[in-house]
Amino acid sequence: MKKALILLLISTLALAGCGQSAQTGAGNKQDAPKEPAKTESAAKTESSADSKAPADKPKEQSKEKPAKEEAKVLKTGEKFTLKDWEVTLDSFEFNKSVKDKMFSSSASDGNKFLVLQLSVTNNGTAAESFVKMIGGTSIKAIYNDKYEYKVTITMIDGDLSKSSIQPLSTNKGFTVIEMPDKVADAPESLVVVFESGGAKSTVKLR
Repeated sequence: MKKALILLLISTLALAGCGQSAQTGAGNKQDAPKEPAKTESAAKTESSADSKAPADKPKEQSKEKPAKEEAKVLKTGEKFTLKDWEVTLDSFEFNKSVKDKMFSSSASDGNKFLVLQLSVTNNGTAAESFVKMIGGTSIKAIYNDKYEYKVTITMIDGDLSKSSIQPLSTNKGFTVIEMPDKVADAPESLVVVFESGGAKSTVKLR
């Protein structure tokens, strides 16, 4: 009888211990912290933030070009250089004709000559003519920024087209440009443009 009671007590204690162990394990599992689930709103916010992240933009190259320097407009008496030539327009005048001791050359009816008195130095290594019928220095008058008049070659002594200038020598002479009386007498602008070997100089007459 005593043995039966002892066995019953042992069985009861064993069952009680198993139940407590099972409850402790379940309690431990319940106590483990759960990772909070992301809401749909939070997911959209993260996605929106990712899409708005600034991307590295390539540096734009500057498209601005350096401004070109405007050509200087010279005055009568100022010296300038054209390739191998050193030139000064000493003075100018309007005349109906030019002449030497034996001959004269006259402008057409209704026209006048613009007579340019020049000092020219040849800094080249060979003798050259400053003004030629073909080639040479280009000289033209521009009236009112649009009307152009070119040099007229005469056979008068002193016309620079007749002289060949030695290296390192200076000649004084003239060249003429024929133009209408209206242009000669007008108040609007008048300039003379000299060009040679890619070099260009402009002299303002009025």
